[in-house]
Amino acid sequence: ETGTEYVEIPAVLRAIGTHCYIWVPDSWFSATEISGDAGSWNRNDNTLNGAQCAELARVFDGAYPLVTNVLGYENGGGPTGDGGVDGDNKIHIFAYDIGYDWFEADPEGNPQSSGVYGYFDSQDLMDYSDSNRCEMFYIDAHFTDQFPGAMYSTLVHEFQHMIHTESKTGS
Repeated sequence: ETGTEYVEIPAVLRAIGTHCYIWVPDSWFSATEISGDAGSWNRNDNTLNGAQCAELARVFDGAYPLVTNVLGYENGGGPTGDGGVDGDNKIHIFAYDIGYDWFEADPEGNPQSSGVYGYFDSQDLMDYSDSNRCEMFYIDAHFTDQFPGAMYSTLVHEFQHMIHTESKTGS
């Protein structure tokens, strides 16, 4: 979603966890940035690499049982769940430049330092024409690259929205 307009963005599956898929479009992925050293990740280049995608999956997988133990499960989730809208028990996490605003620099030429870190769109759980028809939420690739610690909490925060939607609708 860009503002109020939905657009189609082709993405590639970059990592698979026990409880998630990490999707990143080519525009926000760097195959040349291959270091597994977390210290070299925040290059502030608005892209993620394979190690970062694997780390997102690892962190989400670690948080999943903790969050669901307290809040319950997402639509179709849990040991007896049917996989929800798409029949798959994994959550789809889509990383891209939310708002396409990374390039907006401040007067000193520094890249973006504030904006939307992530969101959950309950329409993805519906059978609408603009729906992804799966349990999915979105995170910002730039902030994931620049501030990975904050983005790990964003994973949990957006997952919480997904769970709360299920508890409200009971779909």
